Amino acid sequence: MRTPLFAAFLLLASFGLHGSPSAKPASSDSAAPPELAISSLVRGNTATMKVGNLLAMRHDREVWYAYSLDGPGPSQHRVGHCGVMAIDLDAAITVLGSSPVAAGDTGTFIHFDVPRRAPLGHPVWFQAIDLDNCALTNNVVEKIQ
Repeated sequence: MRTPLFAAFLLLASFGLHGSPSAKPASSDSAAPPELAISSLVRGNTATMKVGNLLAMRHDREVWYAYSLDGPGPSQHRVGHCGVMAIDLDAAITVLGSSPVAAGDTGTFIHFDVPRRAPLGHPVWFQAIDLDNCALTNNVVEKIQ
């Protein structure tokens, strides 16, 4: 059940988009999935979500970031041209934003503000998707500090 603090968290979550600096290219035979990492969620501070291990492509593309306050899922969602995918987030998903991935890069990141009034200790589940390859990252959970 969502409380007014959850609503405040959803309304106040703002983000700044920044493409990553060039990362070292992955080998073309790499089958490892993209990896998501997130910095600590400290109330009133900026957090960072990073996606690495992306396949190096010859063209620019985007990675989209999402979170759920309700749990890790799974749930089924239509994701653009990727069709219906099993996302490792509860059905109450909020898209946080996207970041560009330049041709040849294998990583990217996004910054976002953690609201000052976010509920202490509440877990937040995160996942990202490389829309070009329809590749999901791992699911990461962090508690608000």
